[in-house]
Amino acid sequence: MNYATIKYYDIANGPGVRTSIFVSGCRHHCPGCFNEVAWDFGYGQPFDKAVRNEIFASCQPDYIAGISLLGGEPFEPENQRELLPFVRNFRALYPNKAALWKPSTISPCASGAAPTSGFWMYPRALPQRPPSGGRTNRCLLPIACKSRMPMSYKTTNDLMQHLRDNGIAISGETQKQQLVTTGYYHGYKGYRFFKSAGARLPFSSYQELYATIQYDSALKALFYGKMMFIETAVKNIALQGILENAQSESISDVLDRVVCSYNNSPANFTVEQKKRAQQNKLNLQRSIQSSLANAYAKGNPKITHFYNNPTYSGVPLWAFFEIMTMGDFGYLLSCLTFPVRKDISTRIGLDLSNDTSCELLFRYIYALKDLRNAIAHNAVVFDTRFRNFDPTKAMKACLRSAIQLPYVNFKTIGDYVILMSYYLKLLQMPNSEILKFIEEFEHITETYRSEVNPAVASIVIHPDLTKRMEILKNYI
Repeated sequence: MNYATIKYYDIANGPGVRTSIFVSGCRHHCPGCFNEVAWDFGYGQPFDKAVRNEIFASCQPDYIAGISLLGGEPFEPENQRELLPFVRNFRALYPNKAALWKPSTISPCASGAAPTSGFWMYPRALPQRPPSGGRTNRCLLPIACKSRMPMSYKTTNDLMQHLRDNGIAISGETQKQQLVTTGYYHGYKGYRFFKSAGARLPFSSYQELYATIQYDSALKALFYGKMMFIETAVKNIALQGILENAQSESISDVLDRVVCSYNNSPANFTVEQKKRAQQNKLNLQRSIQSSLANAYAKGNPKITHFYNNPTYSGVPLWAFFEIMTMGDFGYLLSCLTFPVRKDISTRIGLDLSNDTSCELLFRYIYALKDLRNAIAHNAVVFDTRFRNFDPTKAMKACLRSAIQLPYVNFKTIGDYVILMSYYLKLLQMPNSEILKFIEEFEHITETYRSEVNPAVASIVIHPDLTKRMEILKNYI
């Protein structure tokens, strides 16, 4: 079997950060296929043992959620023969990480292909824990051995009747138009529950559902500008710290001088820790080169300017920062040597008394990245279902100590307002502007409270939100 490409640290093809493998070969030949070049079974490179081991190694970090198989068509018989043992080995190595197949269609499956193989189809939701050990906050469905399934549809009037049959009062042209513009699938099916599909919100009318959609949209509009400010500011502070510590803008110099590896890892590291540091450096190097290659292939002038100009020897680090995703930024920070992480943490103003390993620098970025991507992709944010990490003790202790909060757990949207406000203050945004941001959040939330029944409000709005916002404002 050949593969067309492999995308490491991918956030576009499944929940969380993943390694995505695009296999070669597909007989469907769908009109308008986005990856027509991969129809050819001979396209790309051999999917050999070295490549498979690279993929396994890339999934070692805790924040990597699993692998995604795309194509081409992974379930072509020729590809199944290679992928089935590969996925079984992956599941043996990482029993708590999911292997996803994002299908172009529902293909006939070879014997043993599903559901016992560990393949899951994305994106459909399971209300219960998947038997393979997948997490309940992943959108997964076991693939059944069947040929193409017939699909039906509902008219807008049919959808309105369906809502009424499920206890949601909806009528009139205004609400009909609201259903059309917000969408039954994006709107009703996306907002009818809190965090997980099994936790239905007790709506009694479409007006309450529509208010929830509007609340979520208002939150994203409020957060967007502040999130862009935080991302840009932290990137620039980190960039300056890296350049000064490396004494160079060359990416290769940066990798050699300020990125942790086997040879420059701390003296107390075990051999296994040294190997892990070296592997992380290699993964980072590969990720950078992959990002540059993709940007060049797309003709991004921020990158082509350097490669197509004979006066430049390569792309400087500051230019790479212009195309780097927030997830890649977090991974870069995690790979830096301890002294460099400490230096950048100090420049930002992070409290290191609860962070002796200087990991807050990248762990907070991962937390903000989840929210940032949800905003950018118009996903649901009001219930924090976008969260793809478990906060460390240091992440919670730092905010508790600095702001004098009774607790922080990142389980409510209020916790993200706290984290964003903390960063805005560290980055020296005027206090009046931060207070305005918090007060607008309170106003949006109280408006929403008045538009839904008390049972819904008590689920969506945490009972001590007002108290914690007052503490936060006092801190600012």
